[in-house]
Amino acid sequence: MSRRPTKAIVAKRANTARPSVALTAFIDLLGFSEQALSVRSVADLERLIKKVRVIRNYFDHEPSDPTTREAQRISKTEVLAFSDCVVISIGLDSPAIKVQGEFDIWAHDLHAMADAQAQAVAAGHLIRGGIDKGLWYHDRAGVLVSPALVKAYRLEHAANYPVLAVGDALYKFLRDHPGRRAYSKDLDPIPRMFRSFTDDAGTRIRYLNYIELLIYDVDWQFDQQTVRAYRAAPPGQRDAIAQKGLRRNVERFFRAHKKAIEAAYRRIIHKRIKSKYVFLRDYHNEMVKKYLPKSKGLEVTLSSRRSRRMHAPATGQTRSIRHYR
Repeated sequence: MSRRPTKAIVAKRANTARPSVALTAFIDLLGFSEQALSVRSVADLERLIKKVRVIRNYFDHEPSDPTTREAQRISKTEVLAFSDCVVISIGLDSPAIKVQGEFDIWAHDLHAMADAQAQAVAAGHLIRGGIDKGLWYHDRAGVLVSPALVKAYRLEHAANYPVLAVGDALYKFLRDHPGRRAYSKDLDPIPRMFRSFTDDAGTRIRYLNYIELLIYDVDWQFDQQTVRAYRAAPPGQRDAIAQKGLRRNVERFFRAHKKAIEAAYRRIIHKRIKSKYVFLRDYHNEMVKKYLPKSKGLEVTLSSRRSRRMHAPATGQTRSIRHYR
């Protein structure tokens, strides 16, 4: 029989940790409680277990890749998980921040969370969460105390819709950060990073603009044929090939995203839950019109016409699909 750790051992474990300021996220699988209660067989349970594992993998919980583990170490990133919930903490006093700076590291990490959300939704896994900035303490004895986590948890509940809501403290920290001034107006990541909607109480809720962030990150290499054609083409023709590949990748994402929303909507009975998919429809269709206005068959079609007032990025920037990198 194993012995309980002594007070001295517990104290030693705790002493290795120090409170720090961190970007903290609380994320969970939308509709998980209802799905768990509807389990009627081992097969149903196994399907739900698979979903939970998929969500954890999207956010690099216990990664097997040594490069990812090392990146988490130097960026002072912790990824914790319980049931369908994922908690992420990224410290403000990490070795990576000392080299690259606060603004670049946290902007990059938010971008990575948005990419993970886009992939999850396109695969049929709706998630909701909150992200904010504040104090974080977690020691090896398992003690976790964090005002930032409480704020992120409350944001997740207040959001109602399948978004990663962003708290005012984090938003203002990035908006007013001196590191932002290193970017030109065209390359400033803040305007396209956030969107907002107004809830029923009139409160404006800001969230990660995951579709647009994913589009800015899409690669032009659609398939091996595209890559071979690019390499074989004269320099004057390569740009057109790359632009076509980029467009096809964006179209592929929108098709998967559309399919996931429509399929999920058809499975829902409760009107209250259906409104979450109406929100995604409006968001999806707005992005399709902005980036692929001439494409056919990419807009989400649902029977409900109820919508939510949504606000685009503050600058009102309108951009075509960016040139490939």
